[in-house]
Amino acid sequence: VLRHSVHHPGQTVPDAGGARSGIGYAAPGQTVHAQSPVLTAKVLPIPDGADPDHWLPARSLTLSESGPETYRTQVGQPIERRISLRAEGVMARDLPALEAQAPHQIVRGKRRPLLRDERLPEGVFGTRQEVITLTAQEPGRYRLPPLALNWWNTAAGRREAVMLPSRELVISAGQPAGSGSVRGAALPRQQPSQPAEPKNAQAIPA
Repeated sequence: VLRHSVHHPGQTVPDAGGARSGIGYAAPGQTVHAQSPVLTAKVLPIPDGADPDHWLPARSLTLSESGPETYRTQVGQPIERRISLRAEGVMARDLPALEAQAPHQIVRGKRRPLLRDERLPEGVFGTRQEVITLTAQEPGRYRLPPLALNWWNTAAGRREAVMLPSRELVISAGQPAGSGSVRGAALPRQQPSQPAEPKNAQAIPA
């Protein structure tokens, strides 16, 4: 049971003439007492069969990724995966971290998540966006496994799951440094010029 009350002893209100009553005014003021109504909240237990370690109750939940089905890049150049989790009735700080896996040949990094709360007439919507960087040192085709998340639908009263499909990562070999560029190209080596000998020159013994 949640109880909340506000009590302001000695607070005064304006008199009939519009002036505030109290010290320095002709008419004394009135003491005002304010109290909010009693609020009652019923907290239900975790349903049977639900995982208490990964308990995520929400009225609705969506998992999305803003990116192509096939990522393409070169060796040593990272790409970014942007995965968003949006839930109705859950604050953004209470949404779990999204651990998207990658093959062991891929170097995986993670930025600080972006948290955002929306307060709409139908309730609060929390959004958590993960930015994951992937970098490969060898060319090839790699498969990024799917990402699944279990949650509890409070509107329907059942356990549900959302899943992102697998993605493909194509890594091509980088171009050699200076390929396709004429800057710094070597010029043909020239032989040093020799002075021309006169036609009637006599041979001089060494």
